[in-house]
Amino acid sequence: MIKKKIVLIISVFILSSICFGENITSLQDSVDVALIYRNTFKTAMNDNELSKDEEIILKSLELILNLNDYQISSIRREFLTIAPIKINRSGQWEFVLQNIVLAGGLYGWGIPYGIGVEDAKWIVGSEMISLSVAFYLTNKLTKNVELSHSRVQMMRVGALVGLRYGYLINRVAGFKLDMDGEKAWIWTIMTTVPAGIFSYDYLYRHDKISTGHAWAIGLWNELSGSVFRTMHRLIDSKPEEPEYYYGWDSQQLETYDKNYADWEKKHDKWLKNQAIIELIAYPLGTYIERKIFGERQYSFGDGIMLINGRYYGWLYGHMLSVVMDMENNGNSADFTRILGAVGGTIGMDYFIKGKDYNFGESIMVNLGILTGMAFGGGLSIIFEVNEPKVIIGGMMLTGAVGFVLANKLLDIKLESSNKNISEDISLQFFPGIYLEKKGNGFSYCPGINLNLNF
Repeated sequence: MIKKKIVLIISVFILSSICFGENITSLQDSVDVALIYRNTFKTAMNDNELSKDEEIILKSLELILNLNDYQISSIRREFLTIAPIKINRSGQWEFVLQNIVLAGGLYGWGIPYGIGVEDAKWIVGSEMISLSVAFYLTNKLTKNVELSHSRVQMMRVGALVGLRYGYLINRVAGFKLDMDGEKAWIWTIMTTVPAGIFSYDYLYRHDKISTGHAWAIGLWNELSGSVFRTMHRLIDSKPEEPEYYYGWDSQQLETYDKNYADWEKKHDKWLKNQAIIELIAYPLGTYIERKIFGERQYSFGDGIMLINGRYYGWLYGHMLSVVMDMENNGNSADFTRILGAVGGTIGMDYFIKGKDYNFGESIMVNLGILTGMAFGGGLSIIFEVNEPKVIIGGMMLTGAVGFVLANKLLDIKLESSNKNISEDISLQFFPGIYLEKKGNGFSYCPGINLNLNF
């Protein structure tokens, strides 16, 4: 790409020098200008696409050579129509692996089970065969289909949401795995999984979602589900299962059976209510990401940074609940953990705003936090600190220091094209052509255009 760009720039400035001080008509008489433009255009199309820089250079060349619209359109049509469409298939292996997992983990045994096959050899055999069938059909049917990392990630998110939806719909409908002769639950899941894949693939094609945003959508779906489940537990406490003790007499056992039957009804109702609430959570999570964070410029590394914020936020919330003597399974501890997860995600989004992390840098930040926490734990051991609260508090502090130091050590690029300029300022240079009057005619001279936005 760099070599090709240099060739184009040299072509423009050599021709500009020829034109400088010479009437353009004399140049047209001595040189086949259309051939020069055609050869330059051919060089630009070596990789079957035109970048913005190449378009600017070619526009400049059109002005220098004083080409008419017919010459320009005919040459462009010649190359743009014969150039093969370049399809992004960088995520092909992920998509193939995803379908192999779905085939072996769901459809391979689910279809024979769903149609009532009871012989184990057919279930096991079909599951193993389904792996090779998934590999072949996925490659065959998607041969000319775009399979970018971002699209495959969106379809993976859709598959997970579909799987979760199938589980929740079964809970609401009362379909259970242990019910004799009940097959509806497996057909429900085998239907919702592809429905989720197609839904999120449609969202990808409609919004042209980047890889970073694809990961962020998956994160907000999962986080939204966790928040709704936690809030439901805080508002409506889970019914407690009655205790059973060995050695009870018949009257006590009869009372226990009655209490257990009542608890089972209440528990099933509680689970159905939670399932209905959670069914709302996943589309809401997608809506939040698209509506509030959709304008962000997330790279793949930015998406991983958001995941760091979510899970370290939860971990810090958990550690804080221990320091504050909260009951581990109590409402206060649940609320503190989920508040840490939401706060960590939003806080990380604010922190990475204007920055452009790559995958390696996001992993380095992760390692910085982990090693920082390990450093705090190591100090506690050396100085023989025996108070758990002090140890945990120290690890929280050194983990935060590790996060700061990791970011200081890394050379994180800004989203702006020039990293030495504030993210609110844009500076661009590109070649330009200017008219200069020479006697009775005009000549062209090269120049540089400066575009500064602030």
